[in-house]
Amino acid sequence: MPLASDRPPKTTAAIVEMLRVEQFQPRFIDEQCRVLSHLDPKVLRRGSSITPQPTTRANKSGGPSLREAALDRMETAAIAEIALYEQLAPGWDGYGADAFSRLVLDAAILFVRAGARMIATAGVEGAEIHTGPAGDGSIDVELRTRSKRLILTIYPGTSPDHFEVHTYREAGPHHEERRSVEAAAVVSELRWLVS
Repeated sequence: MPLASDRPPKTTAAIVEMLRVEQFQPRFIDEQCRVLSHLDPKVLRRGSSITPQPTTRANKSGGPSLREAALDRMETAAIAEIALYEQLAPGWDGYGADAFSRLVLDAAILFVRAGARMIATAGVEGAEIHTGPAGDGSIDVELRTRSKRLILTIYPGTSPDHFEVHTYREAGPHHEERRSVEAAAVVSELRWLVS
Protein backbone atom coordinates (compact mmCIF):
# COMPACT_ATOMS: atom_id res chain seq x y z
CA MET A 1 0.00 0.00 0.00
CA PRO A 2 1.47 3.40 -0.96
CA LEU A 3 2.54 5.61 1.89
CA ALA A 4 0.82 8.97 2.27
CA SER A 5 2.78 11.99 1.18
CA ASP A 6 2.40 15.71 1.71
CA ARG A 7 4.57 16.64 -1.27
CA PRO A 8 3.63 16.21 -4.92
CA PRO A 9 5.40 13.37 -6.73
CA LYS A 10 8.39 14.18 -8.93
CA THR A 11 8.52 13.51 -12.63
CA THR A 12 11.14 11.30 -14.19
CA ALA A 13 12.46 14.36 -16.01
CA ALA A 14 13.12 16.14 -12.69
CA ILE A 15 15.17 13.25 -11.33
CA VAL A 16 17.02 12.76 -14.59
CA GLU A 17 17.78 16.48 -14.72
CA MET A 18 19.10 16.43 -11.14
CA LEU A 19 21.36 13.50 -11.98
CA ARG A 20 22.62 15.41 -15.04
CA VAL A 21 23.30 18.56 -12.99
CA GLU A 22 25.22 16.47 -10.46
CA GLN A 23 27.60 15.26 -13.21
CA PHE A 24 26.50 11.73 -12.42
CA GLN A 25 27.72 9.66 -15.39
CA PRO A 26 26.56 12.28 -17.96
CA ARG A 27 26.64 9.99 -21.01
CA PHE A 28 24.47 7.42 -19.25
CA ILE A 29 22.04 10.06 -18.01
CA ASP A 30 21.78 11.63 -21.48
CA GLU A 31 20.92 8.19 -22.87
CA GLN A 32 18.28 7.61 -20.18
CA CYS A 33 16.92 11.14 -20.62
CA ARG A 34 16.37 10.47 -24.34
CA VAL A 35 14.55 7.23 -23.55
CA LEU A 36 12.37 8.75 -20.85
CA SER A 37 11.67 11.99 -22.75
CA HIS A 38 9.97 10.00 -25.51
CA LEU A 39 7.69 8.31 -23.01
CA ASP A 40 4.08 9.08 -23.88
CA PRO A 41 1.92 8.65 -20.76
CA LYS A 42 -1.12 7.85 -22.94
CA VAL A 43 0.51 4.68 -24.24
CA LEU A 44 2.25 3.41 -21.10
CA ARG A 45 1.21 -0.22 -21.59
CA ARG A 46 0.96 -0.40 -25.39
CA GLY A 47 3.29 -2.97 -26.89
CA SER A 48 6.67 -1.66 -25.74
CA SER A 49 8.99 -4.00 -23.97
CA ILE A 50 12.14 -3.66 -21.95
CA THR A 51 15.26 -5.31 -23.31
CA PRO A 52 18.10 -5.68 -20.83
CA GLN A 53 21.20 -3.98 -22.20
CA PRO A 54 24.37 -5.07 -20.43
CA THR A 55 26.83 -2.43 -19.40
CA THR A 56 30.47 -3.14 -20.06
CA ARG A 57 32.98 -1.56 -17.75
CA ALA A 58 36.68 -1.77 -18.53
CA ASN A 59 39.68 -1.69 -16.21
CA LYS A 60 43.15 -0.35 -17.02
CA SER A 61 44.06 -3.48 -18.99
CA GLY A 62 41.00 -3.02 -21.22
CA GLY A 63 38.81 -5.79 -19.79
CA PRO A 64 36.46 -5.83 -16.84
CA SER A 65 37.81 -6.85 -13.45
CA LEU A 66 36.12 -9.69 -11.58
CA ARG A 67 34.29 -7.15 -9.40
CA GLU A 68 33.14 -5.18 -12.44
CA ALA A 69 32.04 -8.33 -14.28
CA ALA A 70 30.02 -9.44 -11.23
CA LEU A 71 28.43 -5.99 -11.00
CA ASP A 72 27.57 -6.12 -14.73
CA ARG A 73 25.87 -9.50 -14.21
CA MET A 74 23.88 -8.19 -11.22
CA GLU A 75 22.79 -5.10 -13.13
CA THR A 76 21.71 -7.15 -16.16
CA ALA A 77 19.86 -9.69 -13.96
CA ALA A 78 18.02 -6.91 -12.08
CA ILE A 79 16.94 -5.27 -15.35
CA ALA A 80 15.84 -8.64 -16.75
CA GLU A 81 13.74 -9.17 -13.62
CA ILE A 82 12.13 -5.74 -14.07
CA ALA A 83 11.36 -6.75 -17.67
CA LEU A 84 9.37 -9.68 -16.27
CA TYR A 85 7.27 -7.31 -14.14
CA GLU A 86 6.14 -5.59 -17.34
CA GLN A 87 4.43 -8.81 -18.41
CA LEU A 88 2.46 -9.24 -15.17
CA ALA A 89 -1.27 -8.66 -15.69
CA PRO A 90 -3.51 -6.99 -13.11
CA GLY A 91 -4.17 -9.43 -10.26
CA TRP A 92 -0.81 -11.18 -10.80
CA ASP A 93 -0.47 -11.95 -7.09
CA GLY A 94 -3.92 -13.55 -6.76
CA TYR A 95 -5.15 -10.67 -4.59
CA GLY A 96 -5.96 -7.96 -7.13
CA ALA A 97 -2.45 -6.52 -7.58
CA ASP A 98 -2.01 -3.56 -9.89
CA ALA A 99 -0.08 -3.86 -13.15
CA PHE A 100 3.15 -1.84 -13.33
CA SER A 101 3.13 1.43 -15.23
CA ARG A 102 5.74 2.00 -17.90
CA LEU A 103 7.02 5.01 -15.97
CA VAL A 104 7.60 3.01 -12.76
CA LEU A 105 9.38 0.27 -14.77
CA ASP A 106 11.62 2.82 -16.52
CA ALA A 107 12.37 4.61 -13.25
CA ALA A 108 13.35 1.29 -11.63
CA ILE A 109 15.74 0.57 -14.52
CA LEU A 110 17.18 4.07 -14.24
CA PHE A 111 17.89 3.55 -10.52
CA VAL A 112 19.40 0.08 -11.06
CA ARG A 113 21.78 1.51 -13.67
CA ALA A 114 22.54 4.62 -11.62
CA GLY A 115 23.25 2.53 -8.51
CA ALA A 116 25.49 0.13 -10.45
CA ARG A 117 27.47 3.02 -11.91
CA MET A 118 27.84 4.73 -8.56
CA ILE A 119 29.09 1.46 -7.01
CA ALA A 120 31.49 0.84 -9.93
CA THR A 121 32.83 4.40 -9.88
CA ALA A 122 33.48 4.22 -6.14
CA GLY A 123 35.12 0.80 -6.46
CA VAL A 124 32.94 -0.69 -3.73
CA GLU A 125 33.55 -4.39 -3.05
CA GLY A 126 30.86 -6.94 -2.20
CA ALA A 127 27.90 -4.98 -3.61
CA GLU A 128 24.51 -6.51 -4.41
CA ILE A 129 21.54 -5.31 -6.47
CA HIS A 130 18.04 -6.74 -6.02
CA THR A 131 14.57 -5.75 -7.20
CA GLY A 132 11.13 -6.66 -5.92
CA PRO A 133 7.57 -6.08 -7.11
CA ALA A 134 4.65 -5.10 -4.89
CA GLY A 135 0.91 -5.49 -5.38
CA ASP A 136 0.35 -1.71 -5.27
CA GLY A 137 2.27 -1.23 -8.54
CA SER A 138 5.48 -0.16 -6.83
CA ILE A 139 8.96 -1.61 -7.35
CA ASP A 140 11.79 -1.81 -4.81
CA VAL A 141 15.37 -1.39 -5.96
CA GLU A 142 17.67 -2.61 -3.19
CA LEU A 143 21.37 -1.75 -3.31
CA ARG A 144 23.71 -3.27 -0.73
CA THR A 145 27.33 -2.89 0.13
CA ARG A 146 29.12 -4.78 2.89
CA SER A 147 28.09 -2.25 5.54
CA LYS A 148 25.08 -0.38 4.10
CA ARG A 149 21.71 -1.05 2.53
CA LEU A 150 19.59 1.37 0.49
CA ILE A 151 16.08 0.63 -0.78
CA LEU A 152 14.51 2.97 -3.32
CA THR A 153 10.78 2.27 -3.65
CA ILE A 154 9.20 3.70 -6.80
CA TYR A 155 5.44 4.26 -6.47
CA PRO A 156 3.10 5.26 -9.27
CA GLY A 157 2.10 8.90 -8.89
CA THR A 158 -1.31 10.49 -9.01
CA SER A 159 -1.04 10.93 -12.78
CA PRO A 160 0.55 8.72 -15.46
CA ASP A 161 3.57 11.02 -15.93
CA HIS A 162 4.60 11.16 -12.25
CA PHE A 163 6.04 8.79 -9.72
CA GLU A 164 7.16 9.00 -6.09
CA VAL A 165 10.38 7.71 -4.59
CA HIS A 166 10.58 6.65 -0.96
CA THR A 167 13.88 5.59 0.58
CA TYR A 168 14.97 3.33 3.38
CA ARG A 169 18.61 3.22 4.40
CA GLU A 170 20.38 1.11 6.95
CA ALA A 171 23.92 1.05 8.32
CA GLY A 172 24.38 -1.39 11.18
CA PRO A 173 21.75 -0.74 13.86
CA HIS A 174 20.87 2.68 12.43
CA HIS A 175 18.11 3.09 9.87
CA GLU A 176 16.15 5.94 8.33
CA GLU A 177 13.04 6.03 6.16
CA ARG A 178 12.04 9.00 4.02
CA ARG A 179 8.86 9.52 2.03
CA SER A 180 8.45 11.26 -1.31
CA VAL A 181 12.07 12.35 -1.64
CA GLU A 182 13.22 15.09 -3.99
CA ALA A 183 15.57 14.43 -6.91
CA ALA A 184 18.54 15.80 -4.97
CA ALA A 185 17.84 13.31 -2.18
CA VAL A 186 18.06 10.35 -4.60
CA VAL A 187 21.55 11.47 -5.62
CA SER A 188 22.46 12.09 -1.98
CA GLU A 189 21.24 8.61 -0.99
CA LEU A 190 23.35 6.97 -3.72
CA ARG A 191 26.40 8.94 -2.55
CA TRP A 192 25.73 7.86 1.04
CA LEU A 193 25.64 4.21 -0.08
CA VAL A 194 29.16 4.29 -1.52
CA SER A 195 30.77 6.66 1.00
